[in-house]
Amino acid sequence: MKYFKLFSIFTGVLIFLSSCNGVPSVPIENTQQPAAITVNTLVPTETMEPTVTGIATETAVPAMATVVTTQSAQCLDSAEFVSDVSIPDGTNLMTNTDFVKTWRVKNTGTCTWDSRYSFVFTDGTLFSGYERITLPFVVAPGQTTDLSLDMTSPIYPGAYESDWKFQSPNGSRFGVGKKDSPLWVKIVVGQQGGTSISGFVYQDRNGNSKYDFDDQLMASREVWLQQGSCDLGGPRTASGVSGGDGRYTITGNFSGKYCLSLQRPDETVYTLNISLTTGQRFDGADMQDAVPNLVISGKVWNDTSKPDGAQQSAEPNLSGVIILLDLGPCANPVSLVPVSVLTDAQGNFSFGSLYGGTYCVRVRAGEGGNVSILGSGTWTTPANGIQQVTIQPGEQKSVSFGWQYK
Repeated sequence: MKYFKLFSIFTGVLIFLSSCNGVPSVPIENTQQPAAITVNTLVPTETMEPTVTGIATETAVPAMATVVTTQSAQCLDSAEFVSDVSIPDGTNLMTNTDFVKTWRVKNTGTCTWDSRYSFVFTDGTLFSGYERITLPFVVAPGQTTDLSLDMTSPIYPGAYESDWKFQSPNGSRFGVGKKDSPLWVKIVVGQQGGTSISGFVYQDRNGNSKYDFDDQLMASREVWLQQGSCDLGGPRTASGVSGGDGRYTITGNFSGKYCLSLQRPDETVYTLNISLTTGQRFDGADMQDAVPNLVISGKVWNDTSKPDGAQQSAEPNLSGVIILLDLGPCANPVSLVPVSVLTDAQGNFSFGSLYGGTYCVRVRAGEGGNVSILGSGTWTTPANGIQQVTIQPGEQKSVSFGWQYK
């Protein structure tokens, strides 16, 4: 059985990744088994309530308001197509091949999309055994989200199109844009020279340089193909994005030597040289994402006996102090909510499982429990209790805070 899946778009918080297993059943109107609509590709567990935390993007594309009165006189339905995330128009696929079509859409109406809404087949070729699926997620007005549908290409060669629209609680159907257009997928099946490349994007947690059950699958990661060997650095010819199961697929007319590449969060690029023949189905092109294993650590002490920014043997450590970490430079941090730790009995703190990059470490003396510990005083190092740290793979960085009581 195939299912709906769900993903919350990353809000910029420091990257700590996890995966979930299991999926809930999705009600449908007919008796056939549903495939999966994926919302940003995170698979919910059986006990997880389906939700969407799509990010409203005011400037992504010009507004194209198609307004259809549906739920009530006070609520209007409207949708906007943003982009094709996967399977762009004209993608060449082998016959009888599973694929995932992903559209990025925005709720431009005043109604909230919830489980009363459906995604329905309206015209063209049905690439699945179902025509309607109830949406078990919530997208508020102004939010943008990814919708992914599991499909299978026809067994006969040719050009095909499959059209889909939303259906509101009162049965009205609405598409996207000023013309109320459907969301469509247009593919070419069995074209001479069609080649497919597929594999998983994963973090090699156990360090054995191959994907297995101990590793973490990574969704929404772009893998691109360049003509020629990896040391030549040729132009991109095609790309694919990994789904909720970590798998990506790239299709096209490829023959010869190519380089697969994956940009990793630690600013390195993982590459793989492959050789392709016309019409080949190349499986197992697995791409290793970086494992977050870097550490920023330090301590907080009472810089009183000799306030010079260097800890003396007689200067005690301060425990229970709240230390904050932001992703990005201190002047313009990326993360909206900082990660925090407390200093231990020896005044030490540590932030682990980090990717390479720039971070901001800081202590707010006048907030929370720090007030009772630090009281009145000033920082002797670093200035204002803020330190920017850049760390790269293979490095260890430490930053300490000296406090002088008044």
